[in-house]
Amino acid sequence: AGHFLLEAKNRGFAVPGFLLDSWLEFQKSAANSWTYGNDQSAQIQAYRLYLLALAKEPDLGAMNRLAESRNLVEQAAWRLSMAYSLSGRSREANNLVRNLSINIAPYLEMSGSYGSDLRDKGMILEALVLLNDMSKASRIANEISRELTSNRSFGTQTTAYALLGMFKFG
Repeated sequence: AGHFLLEAKNRGFAVPGFLLDSWLEFQKSAANSWTYGNDQSAQIQAYRLYLLALAKEPDLGAMNRLAESRNLVEQAAWRLSMAYSLSGRSREANNLVRNLSINIAPYLEMSGSYGSDLRDKGMILEALVLLNDMSKASRIANEISRELTSNRSFGTQTTAYALLGMFKFG
């Protein structure tokens, strides 16, 4: 919901200030009190930090703590790179994903983060656009386009992130 509010506000739509402010305060508090629990908690923290950076209120301390986590899962690393990029820290952003592949093995998670390979490709596409790596972005955008125009059906989250990535690609 907070992501939707930020995207709407950033495109000039009226968003109630009290609603966004309350959401931001909660996210800041959660970011500062976070400790590594498991891969899913790292993904949630990376997403939270990305949204704070999208709101132009990055938490560099929390970003650095997450970046220093051992064995940071790829989904979290891509999201965290976006937070660094939006915060003007392109060197840190690029370092996080330098050795990561854009090839995602097919998977579908029916609980937890409701992840899928297509959802992850949408998120990676958005990160590549922020990192200005248009060569890799074009490759993954073509994959997403083929999948979205197939006869397959996708969950709401998968469709939303794939379309958001394509929108950011432009």
